[in-house]
Amino acid sequence: MKKSFRDFLRELEAAGEIARAKKPVDLRDVSALLAQSSQAVIFENLKEYPKWQLAGALVSTRKRLALAMGCAENDVAVRFEQGLARLIEPVMVEDAPCQEVVLRGKDVDLTAIPYPLMHVLDGGPYLSGTLVVSKDREFGRNVGSYRLMYRTPTETGIDLVSPSDMRFYYQRQLDRGKPLEIAVAMGVHPFEMLAASYKAPMDMDEYAVAGGLHGAPLPLVKCKTVDLEVPADAELVLEESFYRSAGRRMKGRSASSVRSRATSNGTPSFASNASRIAAIRFSTCCRCHGRTTGSQRL
Repeated sequence: MKKSFRDFLRELEAAGEIARAKKPVDLRDVSALLAQSSQAVIFENLKEYPKWQLAGALVSTRKRLALAMGCAENDVAVRFEQGLARLIEPVMVEDAPCQEVVLRGKDVDLTAIPYPLMHVLDGGPYLSGTLVVSKDREFGRNVGSYRLMYRTPTETGIDLVSPSDMRFYYQRQLDRGKPLEIAVAMGVHPFEMLAASYKAPMDMDEYAVAGGLHGAPLPLVKCKTVDLEVPADAELVLEESFYRSAGRRMKGRSASSVRSRATSNGTPSFASNASRIAAIRFSTCCRCHGRTTGSQRL
């Protein structure tokens, strides 16, 4: 059976590989505390964010990665190759925890989401560990991983500078004068993250890679406002579309679904064909009230 993010957290706890920090923690201290810890950490008491918990350093050691993959530390690469050899196509579901609660318009406030500071020279706090989904009418679906940097209560940035399939899709839509729809999912099992990070051939569906790693189909749900699919048990989902406006500005619209989640309304801009930072403006936010797929709430 396909395992969830929360299943993985329980496996880490059973193995003694995760600690629960119950004392109040400032988001500015999270990165340093994770660096000092020999275990992964669930921060249960975030200052100014009483309804949130934050987990970090989940696969920062080979031991924890091996636990996620269900194999010995020396067999991580072999285990991944086994997953690639048995791709399993995802399945669609109608009802998903990630779409349990949806907030839109004026109810959306990205300052309600805990963004930790990660590195001293970063331009701002980031959301990381993301699955970013896009689609091209000729080449099909792509899933990659990109950080989202906080900008304003309704806007984040996403880096499109480095070559990637999503940047290629974005350029193709830009040339057509049409929007590129994307969806961002967070809080997924490491198998989904490995699949998103894998440099798969363009005709290989990363969701099928995740299914091969799980040994079971990955349940997907249709997004609320874009023609894309996201893992049904994700903790947070953002949706947006980017389209050409006057000059070099790009703007977009969106709404999304999540389980501790938010949706988006996009506004990318870029300096040249070789360097782009997209600005994503959010219009919808969704949160889960505790329903999960076979997992109890954190």
